[in-house]
Amino acid sequence: PEPEPDASQPKNKRARPAKPFPLPTFDAYYRELASSADDHDALLAAMRRPLPTAFRSAGDQAGAAATAAELERRFGGVAQLSPLAWRPQAWKLVCSRQELRSSEQLASFHRWLVGRHEAGAVRRQEEASMLSVALLGAEPGERIVDMCASPGSKSSELADRLGPRGLLIANDSDLKRCWMLMHTMRRYPRPALVVTHHEAQNLPPLPG
Repeated sequence: PEPEPDASQPKNKRARPAKPFPLPTFDAYYRELASSADDHDALLAAMRRPLPTAFRSAGDQAGAAATAAELERRFGGVAQLSPLAWRPQAWKLVCSRQELRSSEQLASFHRWLVGRHEAGAVRRQEEASMLSVALLGAEPGERIVDMCASPGSKSSELADRLGPRGLLIANDSDLKRCWMLMHTMRRYPRPALVVTHHEAQNLPPLPG
């Protein structure tokens, strides 16, 4: 029989059983590529390691500078917190999101981070997600199509970079993910943003 839903979970949601890691096909593929069994084990160990908590300022330059100043003033002494060396106005905390939520010492910082995230002043975003935007090198005034944009971390950062004269079309072919994208982008309203629901391979060409 199907188990009863967990009463601690929100309505319409049930706790999903954790998938085994690594999946057999995944394990077999990377084991064949590895130069040695030790390399393969090291790869899996790195994948199991929780990612640090990373976030960046959001909005225009003035707002981003104000957020950075507030962060330094209030939490500059937090030993676990450090700026990203390769990305201005972005930081990481040397603990996972789960550890951050449960830490009594970091409770004040956690409340600040959640509040600023909800207000659209900062965006919690993994370093790998920020890296792709940095490598793209978007400039103000450009026109960019993000063909698989949900949940919107990279799209919100791109919209900031393009400025009011640029254009970002944030597209997703999955309607439910489009709603997730809209939920994200409501925190970061930008004049350069258009959200679309379309199959990426059939997007109509931009005029001009």
